[in-house]
Amino acid sequence: MPLSSFEIFLLRLPDSVNFKLFHTCDILSLIALSKTSRILGGFFAAYRQRVWDPDMHYKRWFYDVDYFKSLLRGCGAVVSGSFALQFFGRFFYPSSDMDIFLRVAGAEDMCSWLLDEGYTYAGDASQYNELGHNSLLHFPRAVMNKSSFHDPLLAVYAFHKVKKQANGVEDELRVQVIVVDTDPIQHVLFDFHSIISLVFVFDVDVTLAAVINFLTADEGYSVFPWATFVERISYVCRIRQESEARIEGWTKKYEGRGFLVSGGGSSPNPTLVRGRRFVGDKFTWRISFKGSVDRSEGYYGPPNTRVWFEVLLSDSGAVREGCCVRIAEPYVWRTIGKALKLSGAR
Repeated sequence: MPLSSFEIFLLRLPDSVNFKLFHTCDILSLIALSKTSRILGGFFAAYRQRVWDPDMHYKRWFYDVDYFKSLLRGCGAVVSGSFALQFFGRFFYPSSDMDIFLRVAGAEDMCSWLLDEGYTYAGDASQYNELGHNSLLHFPRAVMNKSSFHDPLLAVYAFHKVKKQANGVEDELRVQVIVVDTDPIQHVLFDFHSIISLVFVFDVDVTLAAVINFLTADEGYSVFPWATFVERISYVCRIRQESEARIEGWTKKYEGRGFLVSGGGSSPNPTLVRGRRFVGDKFTWRISFKGSVDRSEGYYGPPNTRVWFEVLLSDSGAVREGCCVRIAEPYVWRTIGKALKLSGAR
């Protein structure tokens, strides 16, 4: 079968130009283009291998990318927040942080390595100087069970460094090591009090379900890819006490990034899958990463990414005021919601 004029055109272009051309396409156009012919499928495969390679993204932040990935595995950590949103969505937010979520056992390893990578602790130096003496903030909170609904974090350690890029521009990089009281993937699903892109900020207590994304050492997961990258809608699913000014602030910020924030009083689109799901199901966008990662067992054993959850609507009785949906542990909140509805009907 002879080549089309478009295929000949692409074959004559430099690889860098083809990359930029594909980069302007939305995700549905890319998929449609890849299925048009074997030649175009090959172009898409080359583009996909480059743009969704986590190493290309990590190189901006770290010198030793392989060791960082081995730390992710050993500590049972995940990278979430705006970094994961940018990774899947092919966005770039220059001033955004990298958020690393892990449990107690891996915190000291990760923090010490960041110092070796040239990062500086951005908090109270007198607190962090105790690293290595088992007196970090998360230890007493973990032992005394100090976490709660309103504060599910054991500690947050912020680091920063200024790195000069190849073009001579200085890039300020900020990394947050966030110590949580449960499996990091479950925290992202059920406890993440953040904003539309799951960027962790300390003064905003809102979770938006449609943009739950995270990267492990071996794979990347976008749990609501259709809503996030096709419809560009984010459904509020968890909200704590928050001032009107702050709610208006983060809403405008992320609406400015092209997202529609859907909160209380609104109904989700029919395309939002309801009911029981699990991370990695057919509705999840899952990317397996190439390259060698240390396969040794970490502090908490093999990673368990197959986490079950439910997407509940307002008629379940489990959706909080101001929210559109609830991302909940299976069965529990559905049952509680029924009980609340029955008690309210009496």
